[in-house]
Amino acid sequence: MSDIEETPKGGRPLKFQSVEELDSAIGQYFHSRDPHIIKTKTKVTKADGSFYWVDDEILTEAKPKTMTGLARALKVHRTTLINYKDRPEFFDSIDRALAECEEYAEEQLFIGRSQGAAFVLKNNYGWSDSKEVNNTHRSVAEIIDELDRQVELANGRDNVAEEAGKELERLEQERLQTTEG
Repeated sequence: MSDIEETPKGGRPLKFQSVEELDSAIGQYFHSRDPHIIKTKTKVTKADGSFYWVDDEILTEAKPKTMTGLARALKVHRTTLINYKDRPEFFDSIDRALAECEEYAEEQLFIGRSQGAAFVLKNNYGWSDSKEVNNTHRSVAEIIDELDRQVELANGRDNVAEEAGKELERLEQERLQTTEG
């Protein structure tokens, strides 16, 4: 093997030469997105209008964890970063990074930031809204047979109702004849 670094076919040399180097860079990015305590100065104004400065510490808010943000932090294009997944030695590193970004987006669904998170999950991670669809494939003949059965049932109900009405009329006539006679 020569001292010249291996260049992937059709492209530049890899930015990250080892899994450890990539994992370290990914870890730094995710750590930078977590809340941190930072030191700051706060201006305190006295009653007489003069002021003084006090040292203070504040907790920063968590920042979104995204693959685009990770790519920018690593100074590579998002597609380049995703393409690292195609190299067996980097697959697990990129897969874990994707999972962490997906987890972050999913968590947003539970804290009232669902619209953007839903978009990201659907477009970047293959999520979808599920709808139950009855996709029974029936032939036209089967559909016509079913409609015919329904029409026959409806006609049968009409005939039964008509016959019941006639029978009630007959019974009423008999009752009237019996009362008159």
